[in-house]
Order: sequence, then C-alpha cells, then structure tokens
Amino acid sequence: MKMLCADLVFRNGQVITVNPQDEICSAIAVKGTEILYVGTDAEASEFIGENTKVIDLEGRSLVPGFIDSHVHYFQTGAQQLEVDCTHLTTIAQIKEKVRQAAAVTPKGEWIRGCQYNEDIIEDGRFINRWDIDEVAPDHPVAIVRYGYHTSILNSKALALAGVDDYAPDEVGGEFHRERGMVNGVCHEACHFNHSKVFDYQPSEYEKVFQIADKFFASMGVTSVHDAGGNGKFQLQTLIDMDARKMLNTRVYMFTYSLSENRKLYEDLLPTGIHTGFGSDRLRIGANKVMLDGSSNTPSASVREPYCHINDKGLLSMDQDELNAIYVESNRAGFQNTAHAVGDNAVDMVLIAHEKALNDYPREDARHRIEHCAIIDDDMIERIKRLGVTPSLQPIFMYEQGERYLKFYGEDRVSRMMAARTMLDAGIIASMGTDCPVYYSHPMINMYAACTRISKKGREISPEQKVTVLEALRMYTLNSAYASYQEDSLGSLEVGKLADLAVLSKPILSIEPEELKDIVVDFTISGGKIIYEG
Repeated sequence: MKMLCADLVFRNGQVITVNPQDEICSAIAVKGTEILYVGTDAEASEFIGENTKVIDLEGRSLVPGFIDSHVHYFQTGAQQLEVDCTHLTTIAQIKEKVRQAAAVTPKGEWIRGCQYNEDIIEDGRFINRWDIDEVAPDHPVAIVRYGYHTSILNSKALALAGVDDYAPDEVGGEFHRERGMVNGVCHEACHFNHSKVFDYQPSEYEKVFQIADKFFASMGVTSVHDAGGNGKFQLQTLIDMDARKMLNTRVYMFTYSLSENRKLYEDLLPTGIHTGFGSDRLRIGANKVMLDGSSNTPSASVREPYCHINDKGLLSMDQDELNAIYVESNRAGFQNTAHAVGDNAVDMVLIAHEKALNDYPREDARHRIEHCAIIDDDMIERIKRLGVTPSLQPIFMYEQGERYLKFYGEDRVSRMMAARTMLDAGIIASMGTDCPVYYSHPMINMYAACTRISKKGREISPEQKVTVLEALRMYTLNSAYASYQEDSLGSLEVGKLADLAVLSKPILSIEPEELKDIVVDFTISGGKIIYEG
C-alpha cells in the first residue's frame, strides 16, 4: 500500500523537535498545513512522491518557527517608513535627515522619526522642538526615542497635541523644559498620552502590516505576541487581512493600544469577546496594563533607589486600581498581563494576579508578566505558585548590559532577566525581543540568553545563562504555552502546524558564542515557504 505523499521533505539535517523527549532527528515531512512525519532520512523517503519538494539540509538545524512572545507588530512595520536615527550621532545629522524628509513631504503632513538615542549624541543634550522647527517649520514632526517611552515633538506637533508652552506634567510622566517652557521632549505618560496625535491613519495600516509580515518571516519568526498596537482600527485591518489570507505571521494580539491605553479592551468587554477568540492566524491575546517605565531610561519602578540617582522610577496607577482592572478582566475570561520591569512593579502585578484569582478562581489562567525584569526569591515562589508565565527579553542584556550595571548595581542585575533561576524553579518563561525597541533577531536573542555577553563584550551576570536547547524551548514551545497554543505550535510533532525555520548552521554542534552569526535560510508557515534567504 502506497504511503501518503508529502508536499515538503527536509532531510540530512539536525531536526531539533523540542518535543517532551528533546529528540534530535534528521528529517521531517510536511503535508498541507501540518507535520506529517518526523524521524529518519530513510523513513522520510517513503513520503516522497513525484510532486514532493525535497530540500537537503546539508547538516543545518531545522527548528520550530520562532514565536516572539513580545513585539509591537505595527510599529515594526512602521519604523521602516520613518526617519531612522539609529546611527545618527549629532543633532545636525538628525536635522539634516528631517530636512530631507520635509523636502519630499507635503506641507502639513506628519514626519516621523524613530530609534533616537541621546546616549550617542555628541552634543550632550536632547534634540528639542526648536531644533526641529528650523528644518521643518511647515510640518508636524515626532521623533520617538528607542524604547518607545519618550518622544520629541516640534512646535506644530505640540500644538496638535494640545500641549502649550507651560503645560503641567501629567501623572506618571514629565515634559522637559528650557527657560520654564516645554521643549518638546515628552517622557513616559506625557509621551503615551499624546502619541495618538502622530498615529498612522487606517488607510495606511495594511501597507504597514505587510512590511512587518515580511520582516518577521525573514527572521524565522512565524508567530508574534503583539504587546501593543493602535486599537480597534488595527484589529479591523488584521481581521480583514486574515480573511483574505494575507497573514503569514500568526498574531496573538494584546488588547492594549500604545496611544489609547485600555480603550480596545473596554470596547471588547461588553461583547463577550476575550482571550483566545479568533483563528489560527489571528486571535485576541492578553489584557495588558502599562504599569511602570523602561529599564534603559531608566524609569522602571524599583524598591530601592537607583545607583546613579536618588529616584525609584514611575508608576501609572496604584495597587487598588491595578487590582480592580485585573479582577474585572479575569472574571471576563481575559489573560492578564502588565508591562512590569522593576521589582516594585513586578510585586504589584503578583499581588493583583493573586487577588483576581482569589476573587474569581480560574483553572490554568496563565496570567503573564511582560519583561518581569528584576525579581527576588519570594517573587519566584509566587510566580510558580500562581502559574504566571513571564515573558523575558534577554537581548536587553546584550544591548544595555553596562547601563544596567550603572543604574541597578551588580546585585539587582544578577536578578535581571533571570532565565536560569526561573527555569530551575520550573517556571514556564517565554522569550521575545520587544521589537522594534530592539531588533527581532532570534539568534542574537538566543546568544544573549546563552552567554549573557553584551554588545561591548562584557559578561553580565553569567549565573543566569541557559543552554542552547533551553533558550530554543523558551523561544518556541514556552512561547506557544504563553498563548495557550502548545497543542498546535512550538514543537515539531506529527499533527502540529508546520511552522519551521531552517538555520544556516547546526546550532547544537557549535559554541554558543557563534549563535549571533547564524542567519535564517528558510521560513515555513503552515506548510508554505514564506522566506528563502
């Protein structure tokens, strides 16, 4: 009797299954959207027919498609349409880029910039509204700092946002000032509260999403957990693209808007729609709260003052307000999560998770914490007991390790992005990049998790290193678990969706230090090759 013929067969490789037995095989066969067979080259050959596409892995690794458990999907696409300040080191260089954009942008239309980094600016100060006014007097301009917690608006943009020269600071935020006047630098809540003014228009959404979709495919990322977008119009666009089968990336979309905060969640609540609603390409994810600031500004809410300044960071709300939100959304069937970086913020989230589950018990709620950056032993016990799934971003240590030592000191940094501690405690921690805050390069992220070596070459808290196989599990099966999708995604097992990535080298046969040089050769989503390098 002739066996079923596969559409795709990969053989002669290092097929890392991430299954319960951590099996390493040599071949995999795909039929339609699902995995048909995982095992030996000889047995896989039985599934080869005249129309089967056969790819020789030549010893390379084939892994489950990466599941980035914390990205900003829309912003990843949008960033490629903006003035990129990544490598600009002077205010004059930024002004020239804005001037060039103004020359080709109709008067009155927005100019947006991204990845501004004051740390590399040789002038020793932030760019301000008046600098930008000089080169774009007829355009509203918004330049967003890397990390997406600060923006610089020129005078036209401030006027559109309703911010006058002497506007007071807002709760959880700050306007920078010169001679008593708002100078255009909007920090934390003052950024988030006014970022809606420079949002993209719904007519631009599909184009932006298509850019993001292609980008993630090139990285071997087949699923993303979208930790913040643009609200109901973004969701409507994604629903339409899903219906037209335009999405290659699977999107688990949090009900949090960067510019409208909790409005999407509030709109969905009366409908009965909650976490898990949707298709295998697009589904509603967690209800997210933005609780504290960023690790690199720094403005995270910490228990003890920072090492370099007498400050403990920012909070957007108090414990009672957070508790009320979590109790309500837990009862409504939502997975709860929060942006919580500092140890004080993480403690608050755990208190709120526990109250929500005590008031309305739910089996296997899998509430989350985004970043969960600084923890202690007591928090580890509570995370485990409550079944919380932290989403970690080891790439932060690669990008910002030296700054973290300056801000937080060695003791706190030893408990930062504490993957080793969490895994040893049996906590199911997932892994992501916070793209486009940092580049969504899975191999650099894994390199950071496995070596804890910064971009400048310094080893940062090596006691938190994990193995290559552990990092891969965090990036695949654990991330699938964090979105309730471990039965269909995250490992290479017969019957699961055929989301795969082929890497340029066998990652279990090289030193962890070599991971960051690996690239993606193929990405397969639902049995379809969506990227070939």
